[in-house]
Amino acid sequence: SRAVESPRPAMNQVEEKDIDVLAEDQARINRFSRLNHKRMDLEDKIENLKESIQKYNDALEEMMICMDSSGFMLKLGDTLFPADEDYANEVVEALKKKDEDQITAYDSEMETVQEEMATLKKTLYAKFGNSINLEDK
Repeated sequence: SRAVESPRPAMNQVEEKDIDVLAEDQARINRFSRLNHKRMDLEDKIENLKESIQKYNDALEEMMICMDSSGFMLKLGDTLFPADEDYANEVVEALKKKDEDQITAYDSEMETVQEEMATLKKTLYAKFGNSINLEDK
């Protein structure tokens, strides 16, 4: 004789409990999702700024190495114009400082986003347990 498997779960398996998702719960889930997207966007922006800062550092290093007495050519948009070493250094340092300041602002914003995400995560996991997945990557 053949054994027939029951379509019901075995008694020893843990069944997920039905939990009503209230409008406020859905709003929290949606807020978490928006914050997660914002966090990823901030991470991308910070990474791009770090790459720009590295390029500025490389440019500053190249300017120190360069022994050209005729100065440098700075590119603004599609236009090149001559500049002496001091002015070129000032321009690159100012651009670098602007990006560093922007990273500081993004880091602060990121911290606020992560704090709110942690609070939402705690609240939602307290209610839904393992029946909700709030991956923040």
